[in-house]
Amino acid sequence: MLLIALLSTIGGALPIRPEPIGDPAHWVEASDIPQSQWSRATVTSFDLTIDSSGKPVSCTITNPSSSTIIDGIVCQSLMRNARYKPARDPSGIALPAVVRDHVQWHPNVNGDNRYLSNSPDIIVSSELAKSKSRYDIVKVVELIDAAGSVEACAAYKPSKIQRLNEIACEIAGRADISLPVRDGQGTPVRGVRAFNVGFFAGDVNHVQIR
Repeated sequence: MLLIALLSTIGGALPIRPEPIGDPAHWVEASDIPQSQWSRATVTSFDLTIDSSGKPVSCTITNPSSSTIIDGIVCQSLMRNARYKPARDPSGIALPAVVRDHVQWHPNVNGDNRYLSNSPDIIVSSELAKSKSRYDIVKVVELIDAAGSVEACAAYKPSKIQRLNEIACEIAGRADISLPVRDGQGTPVRGVRAFNVGFFAGDVNHVQIR
């Protein structure tokens, strides 16, 4: 299991996920969105790539909303406003990283948005989960080499059920999920990916990527 291998190999030192500087809910403001789009209730999912200084270098829509206008503005605003404390490997070296996240828009007079930083990026059904209506969220961070192989994975907000932490790393480590991190020129580099894996009670390991 990736989590067990990580802890035994490097004595408990873990890769560090990038942390937002300031409130991400203000990175995409109502004033960025044309009033013609305020009536839409929609969710935009994205991958934001940041460099080793914590500055965004690219934004990719991973699950588009019902509005291509909102999707485009979300990425434009994130590229302009988002800033992070950089990701680091277990030895403390700053690395590029990819953060998957979501912005949800509600129809109201102000056109305000709600940043969904705790919503799952990957949804998994498991007989170990306790609820069919509420997710058990495991936040994982992965260290990926330039060839796209996962060097290490760990739960930095773990479940009390150890096996769910291991499953979260196993699923996040799949080749179709842990794609290589790329720099601003599109070159694969050693870097970090962070995911929220949400578990609910159900058939074993049915996976939905958001």
